Amino acid sequence: MASQQNYGELYPTKGDDINRYYIDSAIPGAPKHTGLVPNLADEETKATQAFRLFSTHYEDPKLAYGSSFQQQATIRIHTSTPVNQAFFSEANIKYLQDETRYRVWLKSDKKHTIDNQRLDDLKTIMRSYYLQYAANVPGQEKKELDELNERVLAFCVDDILGAINMYIYSRNQTLEYPEQISRPVNPHIRGTKGAEFKAFF
Repeated sequence: MASQQNYGELYPTKGDDINRYYIDSAIPGAPKHTGLVPNLADEETKATQAFRLFSTHYEDPKLAYGSSFQQQATIRIHTSTPVNQAFFSEANIKYLQDETRYRVWLKSDKKHTIDNQRLDDLKTIMRSYYLQYAANVPGQEKKELDELNERVLAFCVDDILGAINMYIYSRNQTLEYPEQISRPVNPHIRGTKGAEFKAFF
């Protein structure tokens, strides 16, 4: 009877724990959960540090992510500064909503009156422009806040007007039949002359 061939430890035999070969044996004794992302499988981590994008929670005001968008917008990226605290404040968000509505009305020749925009969309735009253009230069907080607001407003107003115009165009295309194609014309017929029809009998 032929003896069983030995392929070495890379080929686990029946009864072996396969995890020991493909996970645990990679770096024996290596610490777990050392990456940048918290261990979301751990109950304590989920309760205290689970990242919630733009969501507010009031279970405990001492939680690391705070209880407002003003505190959450730059978490793990920037520390609190006068610029980001003013830019992401509720008062500034209300200003951007009101100013967006006014500028859309003004730029459309006072034809279109819109409602407040979706908060999550506005917050995403604000956060994007802050992370791209914020300098946080001491002594220039007011100037920088105005510049960030102008960037957000310029993008929002143009985007909203484009969406309105596209909606009106699409609605008109749906409501009206397309213009009919004219009958074909023989370009070789000149003037008003035509052949006289003669009866066959």
